[in-house]
Amino acid sequence: MGLLGRGIAGISAAALLAGGIVLPVQAEDNYITIGRPQAGEYYVLLPAETEEYEVKPGDTLWDIALWMYRDGGLYKELYEVNKEIVKDPSLLYPGQKLNLLMPMYFVRQGGNVEYRDKFCYSDPLGSTMGLLSADGIGASSVLHGQDEYGENYDIACMIREKDSDQDSLKDGGAWEETIRKYVEEQYGDSVRFLTFEQYLSPDGNPVYLYSYYYDIDLSRYEQEGSITLYVCAGVKQTAHMQAEFVGFSTKRNFLCDRVRYMLASFEELLPEGEACTVNGNNIVIYPDTEWDAASFNAFAWIDQYFDACLRETTGYHEKQKSNKEKLLDQMREGKGVYGGKKKAGN
Repeated sequence: MGLLGRGIAGISAAALLAGGIVLPVQAEDNYITIGRPQAGEYYVLLPAETEEYEVKPGDTLWDIALWMYRDGGLYKELYEVNKEIVKDPSLLYPGQKLNLLMPMYFVRQGGNVEYRDKFCYSDPLGSTMGLLSADGIGASSVLHGQDEYGENYDIACMIREKDSDQDSLKDGGAWEETIRKYVEEQYGDSVRFLTFEQYLSPDGNPVYLYSYYYDIDLSRYEQEGSITLYVCAGVKQTAHMQAEFVGFSTKRNFLCDRVRYMLASFEELLPEGEACTVNGNNIVIYPDTEWDAASFNAFAWIDQYFDACLRETTGYHEKQKSNKEKLLDQMREGKGVYGGKKKAGN
């Protein structure tokens, strides 16, 4: 079921998801690869956690690469990751433990977004820049696009200075546990399949992502059915900055690849030793709901933004406003309101 769920007259996916003109994007066959591209520019995310494989008698790097990555030719990449363990790529010994996770390479897809020689990042091919706003909730810099299946997606951007409290991001396990606990307490079954990913940027700073399905019960707006959104949020730290991207769509498709790509491409441009002053820039997501995790609260923001959109598109907000006005009128006239004054003769 798409964004509309069932029985919402007058609501379209374009009204809720596409905040601007979008262009088709090319198929993403070469969007992300495990092996190093032969040519062209790319960005790299290095895994923060590794998985080990214990070498068995008769194993070769070619066989292991073929089994793990479906391409024996990637044995060279496997060797590069395990140079300290494997001295000769043609010789493996039973009992050796190899690191099976390798860097992910993202082929450049779109243009470059740069802010006053302070930072830059790349946008996915075919996306357009716009904004989102609904009843005081939104984002000032949003990439709108369509995937190869014609599904709309949006990715909201936030760039801010890193403060001392955000050093806790270096403990990925604690960050993940904090978020899991928050979701269980605040959202229960409405958040499903919460998944985490952890990486390291080439300079050793943390890069984290989480993704989930979010179910919105339309009975809250006196409608039937439900809406399911797929959300992917990520955060990356550099020496002075913290970049955060929140993507959402009605389908999973390649949304996480786009968020990973933007995180991988984010680069701080400040010369070493220069003070960071980016909190006054116009790349923000608002409001930033407080929680214990040292990153943007995408759960609360998605909930608030779509609540505002649905109140408007279903007319539920106007109904509430109308009921409030009737109540105020009754209070002014003293009719049927506890504590109100009755008119003379009644």
